[in-house]
Amino acid sequence: MACRHCLQKCAKRVARCFSSVEYTALAMCSVGVILVMSGTFAGRWRLDEHGTAPLENVWSVSGFPQKSYGLLLVTARTSQSWTMVTRVMCDWQGMKGAQISSWIQTGAKSATDGCSGNEDCGGGFAGHLYMRCKEYDRIYIANMAVMCVTFLTTVVMCIVAILIGALRPLQKGGGVAYGLLLFSGFVLVGTDAAWAVTTWVAFKNLGETAWYPYPNLGIGWFLHIYGGLSILVASRIFGWLVMPLVRQYDPEQEGLAKSQQKIKQMKLWNKEWGQQSAPMGPAATSAYGYEQGYGYGEGYDGYGYNVSPEAYPANQDYQHANVVGAPAMPPLQMGPQV
Repeated sequence: MACRHCLQKCAKRVARCFSSVEYTALAMCSVGVILVMSGTFAGRWRLDEHGTAPLENVWSVSGFPQKSYGLLLVTARTSQSWTMVTRVMCDWQGMKGAQISSWIQTGAKSATDGCSGNEDCGGGFAGHLYMRCKEYDRIYIANMAVMCVTFLTTVVMCIVAILIGALRPLQKGGGVAYGLLLFSGFVLVGTDAAWAVTTWVAFKNLGETAWYPYPNLGIGWFLHIYGGLSILVASRIFGWLVMPLVRQYDPEQEGLAKSQQKIKQMKLWNKEWGQQSAPMGPAATSAYGYEQGYGYGEGYDGYGYNVSPEAYPANQDYQHANVVGAPAMPPLQMGPQV
């Protein structure tokens, strides 16, 4: 029975969500939150569909068919976190990059063509490693910013706003819910646009110093921004319908109306109680010979006992009589005290 009651209660809640446009807008905000969270953990925010296939046509190298960039991982043949990728690349840019650059410069001295020992031979490789370290660090910071904003806006603001709008009356909690949802939608869309521009600049700079295929925006970014747009549009519809109710709501007027309703209800109860406790007249005399109600008729008390003078003659001792009117029992004879 308890499970059945819970299921019925949940069904009523679900039906309430689609009973009006306001609650339907809140349901659409919930869908937007799901899209945002799905996009956050998706592994493809940018996708390089070329991989190393063009290089394999020229040199005998073993590369990867494609490379995807997410907020947490970089995936080619294997998956690595952005923290590891950035740290390894900056280590190469430091000691290892300088050592490899010196080897390239030494080998170029004996070459018959090329730069003939010019410093630019080794400087190109070291410069690209420095560029990778700098741009990877920029992308890593942008990823962490998106993660923090996502969890702050979706987990904290959006979920709290949806609960306030669904559980509290719209005229009371609608304004707070509308403000939180609208702010979250703007922040999510703006963060996605900023991430796209930041990574576009980073990969463009990497392509200027070496052969680096530009990765296009992937499914993860589109899910994230679609969720943000859903929250933004649905919250705007919700506010358009709810804010007139919020502006018209007056807490003092509501308190006064509740007080008047309580007074009216108390008057109604008093009236009903008076009708039930009033004497019902001679027609309501019971088979016991007295009238029903608190007035039982002449000669009877309020509990139905006969207290008329005829029922208690004056020549009897009623000093210790009981409530029924019977003479008291003779006092007990006590034995001699020892």
